[in-house]
Amino acid sequence: MQAITGLRCHGGTPRTGDPLEECEARADLERELSALPGEDLILLLFTFTPDTSFAEISRMSGVPVPTLKKRIQTIRRRLRSRLLN
Repeated sequence: MQAITGLRCHGGTPRTGDPLEECEARADLERELSALPGEDLILLLFTFTPDTSFAEISRMSGVPVPTLKKRIQTIRRRLRSRLLN
């Protein structure tokens, strides 16, 4: 999963100011991303790919754009909720 997310617990400046807290947050994110169903993870990652529009993702996945937007919104809400709890 680390290769997919590009997250490391060493190097760089921690956003929180606490390296341990930053590392734990990254581990939490990796765990939650790993728990997503494969198709949800792929759709979510495509939304963070530069120069990839919802129309392109829709064409590649076969999911209509309105449905795609709703699914991405649901995935993000679920991730946010799990990471904040």
